[in-house]
Amino acid sequence: MCTWRTHLMGPIALFLLFSGCGGGAGLTGPSAPGFVNVAFDKAGLSVLLEDTACVWVRFYNARRNAKDDPGSVMAVAVNGKGKEYAIAGTPVHYRLSDRIVGSNVSYLEWGRVKAVDGCNWMRAAGKDVVACDMSARVLRKMLSISTCNGILVTPASTPDRALTMRFAAATLSGGVARELTGPGTSVICGEPCPVLCSDDVDYVHDEP
Repeated sequence: MCTWRTHLMGPIALFLLFSGCGGGAGLTGPSAPGFVNVAFDKAGLSVLLEDTACVWVRFYNARRNAKDDPGSVMAVAVNGKGKEYAIAGTPVHYRLSDRIVGSNVSYLEWGRVKAVDGCNWMRAAGKDVVACDMSARVLRKMLSISTCNGILVTPASTPDRALTMRFAAATLSGGVARELTGPGTSVICGEPCPVLCSDDVDYVHDEP
């Protein structure tokens, strides 16, 4: 799960960067991250966050196909027991960010088998594959920030130099994601899997 420090501003808790972690620059983990700057728009994430069973959103770095470089990131809803589940009324579990179109993001919508392929394609290219859980509550608060209509995901490193992800509130416009600044606008996942994994969670990046 992700860990963060909180800073109270007014009636709600805003979230600061994980202590001791920087951004993707200077990443010195065992391999390159396999993705650069990946955006998720508010509407796309809301499909997951509006489900009352969604307690976490799990993000994986993955490839669209075996030759996809630099790769991307996919998101899936996770319930209170850590189980990934499909979007209500559909067979779709995973939404992989494909590209920004204006102020929106287009997605590849996958079932579990294709999601496993996406992670395996990333690993076969010599990249680390990680799972980062973000609290649905935190994502909702970030998306409620004025002018925020998306989340920008970038590579980061843990204090032990393992690959993780940084999540920042962003404005998507004209096909470009611009990161917002200030208190509560970004957070780093401090405990990605495989740094810390739950024994009873069936992660897709663990499947052969």
